[in-house]
Amino acid sequence: MRRLEGPFSLTADTALIRIRNAAASQRPYDMDIGLVRLGPRYTSAAGNSVGYVLSLQQGRYPNAAMQTSGAPLADYHQIENAAQFFWSDAAYWQVSGTAGYMQYTAPSLPSLDFHGAVGDVEAKLAVTGKTALGMKLYRKLMAYNTLTTNYQVVTGAQLNATWDVDAAVRLGAEWTRDQAFFPGTTRRDNIHGGAITLAYLPRPGTQLALLLGRTNRSSNVVDASYVNRTVSLNLQQAF
Repeated sequence: MRRLEGPFSLTADTALIRIRNAAASQRPYDMDIGLVRLGPRYTSAAGNSVGYVLSLQQGRYPNAAMQTSGAPLADYHQIENAAQFFWSDAAYWQVSGTAGYMQYTAPSLPSLDFHGAVGDVEAKLAVTGKTALGMKLYRKLMAYNTLTTNYQVVTGAQLNATWDVDAAVRLGAEWTRDQAFFPGTTRRDNIHGGAITLAYLPRPGTQLALLLGRTNRSSNVVDASYVNRTVSLNLQQAF
């Protein structure tokens, strides 16, 4: 974040993400993703704020030629415009959220294009000086390429807790419960899962985090239920 003048600031960040699947059947859907977010924000003297953020995402499927179900999806572009707010008493609680509109386009397969409203609201409560509890409600749109639909709508809730072990180590846990439906079909999925995160903050603005997660998806469609296990190592650097 860069301070512009007085209460106004500009936020900008970028990320490069690589997704590699261990299962041979899923390797056609390995992904390389580039993400850029930027936007202005106004912060009051009390620390409350409102802002706008533009998110640009470009994805590529390096193994698209291996896809066998219909025409191959080689790449996509995703744009999201959103308003943001943050409100807190500066001591015990805070409420934040976003409301926006997302557009997804696939130049290599235009029939997969979709768009719609997205948003979330989150509340956090400081239980002690080192422990906090939170709850988040959200609505997401996610690409899902099949013969009958091109995206899924996910609504759900997340409960989370964080504990600052010391000044440099933070432990977090989360539990999610979602429902997904697929426009144009009768498919409905129930999704639940959890994750544990261990973060190391060697200095202000730098964070190295290890995440272990598991998600169960139960569907009313035959052979569409599965368990997903996640292990990720993330490095974040703020300037």
